[in-house]
Amino acid sequence: MQDILEMVYTLSQNNLQPLNQAGQPIEEDSKMGLFIEGLRNGGINSDEDALRMLYPETADGASYRKLKSNLRDRLLDSVYQFDAQKGNHSEYQKAYYECHRKWLIVKILSGLNANSSALALAKKILKEGEKYEFTLLCVDLASYLMIQYSIREDNNKKYAEASELFNHYLAIYKAECLAEKLYTELVSMQVNNRSSSKQIYEEAVRGYRQIQPSLAQFKSLKLQLYGNIVGLTTYTAINDFQGALDFCCKTIEIFEVKPYQAIASLQVFNYQKLLCCIQLKQFEEGQKSAKYCFSITREGSFNWFKCHELYITLCFYTKQYEQAKKVLDLVYKNDRFQFLPDQVKEIWLLYDYYAAYLGAMGRMPERKDAVRFKAGKFDNEMPLFSKDKNGMNVSRMIIKFLFLLQTRAYCHIVNESEAIERYCYRYLNENETQRTLCFMKMLLQIPHNGFALEDIRNKTAKLEEKLTQNSFLVAAQRNEIEIVPYEHLWELALLSL
Repeated sequence: MQDILEMVYTLSQNNLQPLNQAGQPIEEDSKMGLFIEGLRNGGINSDEDALRMLYPETADGASYRKLKSNLRDRLLDSVYQFDAQKGNHSEYQKAYYECHRKWLIVKILSGLNANSSALALAKKILKEGEKYEFTLLCVDLASYLMIQYSIREDNNKKYAEASELFNHYLAIYKAECLAEKLYTELVSMQVNNRSSSKQIYEEAVRGYRQIQPSLAQFKSLKLQLYGNIVGLTTYTAINDFQGALDFCCKTIEIFEVKPYQAIASLQVFNYQKLLCCIQLKQFEEGQKSAKYCFSITREGSFNWFKCHELYITLCFYTKQYEQAKKVLDLVYKNDRFQFLPDQVKEIWLLYDYYAAYLGAMGRMPERKDAVRFKAGKFDNEMPLFSKDKNGMNVSRMIIKFLFLLQTRAYCHIVNESEAIERYCYRYLNENETQRTLCFMKMLLQIPHNGFALEDIRNKTAKLEEKLTQNSFLVAAQRNEIEIVPYEHLWELALLSL
């Protein structure tokens, strides 16, 4: 059902509608028409909803499955109506859709033996493909030209040119494949474990050395994007934010001189630049980077959500809590939120809990639809992060502790303090999570000293000094762990007492 929901939403966003077999719009009062409208207006979100709405009396599962299969076919067929020129798409996107649409026409014409027409169109597509660096398409087109000039026209000169072109783009394509493979290997190491890892750093260093010769030789968009992400990881994996910032600035220059606006690539490295600015406390520059990211990012896209992740962190770090509330409202109201991966939804749920805590402490305007803390329910709401033992699970444990303290649930804190101590011993260490370990020890002093404020202040004085000295810049932990600076949270924890 999820794939159909997504297709209906996507087609609606692009003013497309599924057609019947005669090529006419589907009747609104038909079963399929009612099905589509239910998906659009939110009345249908599951197979059970659809069966209840469309076959209320008979609950005919066989008829429903056939209807669902036919709808899926109609939705896929309607993609052919897509015209990139009519939508709010970038120059690069329009060229991508148009070139690949015309390449399909070339293959159809060739199959119908309209070879002269196909060849003329193929040569036009090749020029566009070279301009926008559609490497694989250029490989296919060069291969097509080789066949035409060797078999159909017997033109040795043109065949040699096509062969040289084929070898050139094949070499670029192989380099792109290597860069993409190195990138995906790094992503697979991090996707469900957001904690710092020496292994990630070592893998990034090895991969970047491997891809550097190709980066120097070829300037293709895909190669430069994935290859330089691998290079950037050699800094971000060890939280060398100054080195990462310098690397981002140099890489952005590569994409800015392209003959088209390389939006996706600029998004990636401006996003990372924003991250560096937060950690380096260059907040004004960070705000500029955030605005730039939003200016080139389509609302509701995956990158749009990722940019807002970082922007709300900037708001938390600069105590711009009113703006943080606006970010949460904006993100949750977006129709595409439901299609995000589970681990991304969990990070937004965690942001929501931190915002709710700040609201409960009178620091942030409370959201109308804010999440409500319930200790028993809370433990089961973030299954992925609860498994990330030395990563995001720490953020989850901290906010739970602070909520229990704010609600004066002292018995719960005492009962959990022993488990928290064991957790710190097993999963946190001085090398990779220095700030977090220090802050967790400070929190544990609260129940250890009977919730007596002055005793707690005395026992945590050295830890607080150590926390201050161990700044974001030198801390080895991953930035996502510390959603709100621990110094801010400690002030509020003491205020609760």
